[in-house]
Amino acid sequence: MSSFPVARRFKRRPCDTKAAVLWQGQFSFESGVDLSEGGMRSHKHFHLSTELEVNFVVPGGGFVSSRARVVFVRPEDDGTFSYGLEFIDPSTTLKEEVRSFVETSL
Repeated sequence: MSSFPVARRFKRRPCDTKAAVLWQGQFSFESGVDLSEGGMRSHKHFHLSTELEVNFVVPGGGFVSSRARVVFVRPEDDGTFSYGLEFIDPSTTLKEEVRSFVETSL
């Protein structure tokens, strides 16, 4: 196993945005922790490989929607877990809105 960190495909930015999430017939509002063109991180409990629908307003931008898949589950220092959601075929609008949000912090 390599000791080198895996390079991220997309720059990410911390955010506190609410997302409406639909998965396996359930609906809830969840908090996004950080955001990139490729996905978002949340603290909601999901199982790996679960597919879901995520709808949210990009901070300073517009409303976007995408299918997503849970690609990682990681323990946090405070005893909670974070869940990585990868967008599946995100729209051009979603990518542009998120890219604009992320780049405003650089």
